[in-house]
Order: sequence, then C-alpha cells, then structure tokens
Amino acid sequence: MRDTFSILFYLKNEDSAEKSIYCRISICGVKAPFYTKLKIKPQYWDQETKRGKGRSKEIPRINLALSKLETEITEAYEKIRERRKKVDPFYLRDYLQGNVQDKENVSILTYFDQFNSELDERVKAEDLTDETRIRYVNTRERLSKFIKEKYQRDDLYLDEIDVRFARRFRLFICTNYQCKNNTAQKYVQKLKTVITDAWGNSFLVSDKLIRHKLKYDHTNRTCLTWAELKRIMQKKFYSERLEKVRDMFVFACFTFVALTNVCLIINKLQTNNKGIGNGLETTYLHHFA
Repeated sequence: MRDTFSILFYLKNEDSAEKSIYCRISICGVKAPFYTKLKIKPQYWDQETKRGKGRSKEIPRINLALSKLETEITEAYEKIRERRKKVDPFYLRDYLQGNVQDKENVSILTYFDQFNSELDERVKAEDLTDETRIRYVNTRERLSKFIKEKYQRDDLYLDEIDVRFARRFRLFICTNYQCKNNTAQKYVQKLKTVITDAWGNSFLVSDKLIRHKLKYDHTNRTCLTWAELKRIMQKKFYSERLEKVRDMFVFACFTFVALTNVCLIINKLQTNNKGIGNGLETTYLHHFA
C-alpha cells in the first residue's frame, strides 16, 4: 500500500504584523513541520489555496517560492522512497534542509578509511587490539592495489562491490601475495565486515555480499615436537631483538599464554615505562602470528 503523502502551508499563530509561513509534511499520519523562512501579512493569505493573494509586490515572489519548495519536497520524497521504500517525514525534512549526510556515491576506500578511524578510537579505548586494527589497515591497502590493477581506477563506489568483486579480490590476494586460500578468505571477510557496516549505516540499500559464503580449506594444525622447540631455544641470533622474540615465543609455549595476550603485556609495559619492549610486539607478530 502506498504511503499517504501531503504538503500543507499555513501561518503560524503569533502576535506580529507579519506571520511566519510554515510547511507541514505528512506521511501516513506522521507530521513534520518546519519554517519556510517566508513571512506574509494575514490579510494577504488565502486559506483555501494556501497561497498569497492581493496586489502586493511580495505576493508573486512568495507564491513562486512556495511552489518551488512544494516541487522540491515532492521530488525529494520520490527519490528517497525509491531507495528506502519507507520514508520518514522528519528524515525528509532534514534532507531538504541539508542536515542529512549525503550517503550516495560514497566510495569503498573512503568508507574504509572512516571505518579504520573508528578502529583507532576503539584501540585507544582498549576496546580492540591493535593487531586487529592492523589487519583492516592491510586489507584496505591491498584493496586499493587490487582496484587500480584490475579496474584501472583509483576507487569504486560502495554499490559496485558485489560477489564477483569479492571473488576476484580473493584470487588477487592468492596470486600477488603468495597466500593460500584460508589467508585470502580472511581479507575478504574484512571486506564483508566493512560492507555490512556501510549497509547498517544506510550508505547502501542492500548488502550484496551478505550471501557470499567464505569457503575455507580444512587443515590439520600440527604442534612443535620437543626436538623442534629445543632447536628454537638453542638458536643463536645476531639481533638482540630477535633473541627477545624467540624468548617470548618459548615463554608462550611453556605457559600457554595466547600470543595476543603476550603482545598486550608488552604494550602495557611500554605504556608504563617508555623504552621497554623496543617495538618488540610488532616484530613478534610478523615472525610468529
């Protein structure tokens, strides 16, 4: 059933020689009034036509402005309804007044940057590990290279990201970064998360990747033997940093402390005492993550 939509102009009841002309947008019984920034003397207002009357020089200007506004409201309503199906009169009002963020023609890399900025804030609030943030940053960088190489463009719009794009991106990761399927699928998973976030924030009418299933290869993880761990313990490095990385890895093996927790410990130490760790957690992740 189509929404009941109407536009009404009326004078505000106020004690002044000229009264403010208000507009009321009604959709399915919900009303959103706003000031048109026009004023008129009550005697020049036609209650039936909802327009100015008389021979005042201001009447043609006022009527033209009201007719133009009525057309803008109707066109905006049809445009929003086409994309959103259900239109809220307050959203329509804010859209007309420029108080709604333009969510059309937003690019994937632009939105990815916005998404990553929010991750930065979450890391500062200790709501997210920096390791997770780095994974999204890396995905964004590789996504940019993929778009330039495969599409010969600097960026793509959000609504251009579909299942075929995701499949090609996975293949690009496997081919150009010598990654196996499971690792490449993790990059696609990050892309899916960002697209879903964009859809949840009304930047997309639909999430085209929601039905894209990530297919992981079954793997059997093996553990280090005592002989292999002993070789690592006895290995001599020429870098003091790698020596520390090795010690941390061995520590994790004996204590069963998760790798991410070890990194958190190092981050805490660096925060409380500058200089401790010497960027150790970054090297640690690169070698053993």
